[in-house]
Amino acid sequence: MIKYSYIKLTGCLVAAALAPLCTSAQRINTEASVERLKSESLQFSYSDNASGIQLDQMDYYSQVGLGYDIEKGSFKRAQEGEHNTGYRFFTDGGGTMKALKGAFIWGSFEYSRDQLRDAEYNASLIDPLRGTPFFIADTYKSKWINQLYDMTVKAAAPKLWDRLIFGIEATYQNGQGAKQHDPRPLVSLSKFEIKPGVTVTLGKHAIGANYQYYSRREDGTASNKISMSTNPVYIFNFPGFYVDASISSSTDDNQRIYNANCMGVGGQYSFTTQKLRLLVSGKYTREIEDVTNSYTTPKMVGTTRDERWSIGLNAVYKPSKENTFFLNAAYGDRSIDGIQYVQEWDNSFEVAKWIIKSKSVRSNSSKAGFEGRLQYMRTTRGDSYNWTAGVEFSTEKLSDIYYFPRSTQDIENCKIGIFGRKNFIFNEKHSLLVGIRASYKMNNSSDIDYNGYKADTKCYTDFTLRDYYYLGSGYAAFGGEITYSFARLFKGRGSVFAAASGDYVRADDHRDLFDRRFYANFKIGLMF
Repeated sequence: MIKYSYIKLTGCLVAAALAPLCTSAQRINTEASVERLKSESLQFSYSDNASGIQLDQMDYYSQVGLGYDIEKGSFKRAQEGEHNTGYRFFTDGGGTMKALKGAFIWGSFEYSRDQLRDAEYNASLIDPLRGTPFFIADTYKSKWINQLYDMTVKAAAPKLWDRLIFGIEATYQNGQGAKQHDPRPLVSLSKFEIKPGVTVTLGKHAIGANYQYYSRREDGTASNKISMSTNPVYIFNFPGFYVDASISSSTDDNQRIYNANCMGVGGQYSFTTQKLRLLVSGKYTREIEDVTNSYTTPKMVGTTRDERWSIGLNAVYKPSKENTFFLNAAYGDRSIDGIQYVQEWDNSFEVAKWIIKSKSVRSNSSKAGFEGRLQYMRTTRGDSYNWTAGVEFSTEKLSDIYYFPRSTQDIENCKIGIFGRKNFIFNEKHSLLVGIRASYKMNNSSDIDYNGYKADTKCYTDFTLRDYYYLGSGYAAFGGEITYSFARLFKGRGSVFAAASGDYVRADDHRDLFDRRFYANFKIGLMF
């Protein structure tokens, strides 16, 4: 606990320590001005290459605050909680530093603690929706308490020989999750990620490349607090395909160890003129995650091979000082192979371990989709803006297959949305940012063909089938936010803020299973 308290204090002080190194002493940082700053900084917001951030010439900002989140309602996936609450401490900040010869430094730290109530079908993972098909499930409605520490640093050196830029991004996460009902695992999570990159400038053009590597480990053991009791569980290899089991004081298959390693590459091209800034980027990653059930005599539960690639186009067009247009478009594809093993126990004295006889790809889950957004911003208020509005459009195609017995699930959706925000500036100190948004999701097609042997069980009808209906359900969503800022603090460049936002989502389909869900967020903080 002392270690985490130290990290939390360090994160809080980093932004304040960087403040004297900033390039501009005249900038006034508020919610609206930082939103505009990040939107105009394409390399910072849409690239994995930290070296390219030098091309943004991003001004300094910093913030620190507290937040509280609420989610409630039945329109959810089975493994999500019915009523969730959480609070978080967050701080982030940085920019181009004049005192460091133009180097860019930025950092963030966040601590979150969440309570998920009435979550089902999860007894092994902090985030059961992250993509692995190998997990332990139970049918009890349970509360999970999760906490996560997340720290990220981005840095880019000054330009060398007026052409070459080096940069690096590093992230460290550490978390714990605890289920509050038997069988109750205590799960630990740690992840370290690093992304070195380089950018070469050629006049108005720039070309960049970056490498990515991360290592993630998540492990936990499900046990019963009530001694001499036995609880039924289900060992999943894929939705709809599982083995009945139980957890008691004598169970030796209640541990899960997830060990993942990922490598990837990315490339970027940017073009910059006085009125137009353009960024085209692409990346590819490949993650291998092995799942075992013991540290001493490990038996392979399964392996996932997770491949992702994406391309993106982002542009800022500024025909005049008062008008700015933003275009963001991206297409991505993800494919997860589930590999299962045939093993044999060798109990000879010198070996005593599980021997792999064969392995094969037994399942695949894939997701492909497009996301696009067009936004206009009226920039007549200094570093801030007067108002902004835009439209969003996205598509997704979900395909799942278990090869034997062959079972498939295919879903295609599209979504359209609109949003707008108005910045009411009453005087140089007081401002009120008000936003509204609405979206509608439509299901284009859904098909499921299950040929397994569990069609009449609760784990299939209440979990696998309910998730299928949720993913293919249309909905209407409405929301808004309001932020009050009191500026001209901290030598004129800082502000305090208080914000609240809410969203209401109502299902269009399968109203016998789903109704609605409500989201709310409250936060207060300082910017400087």
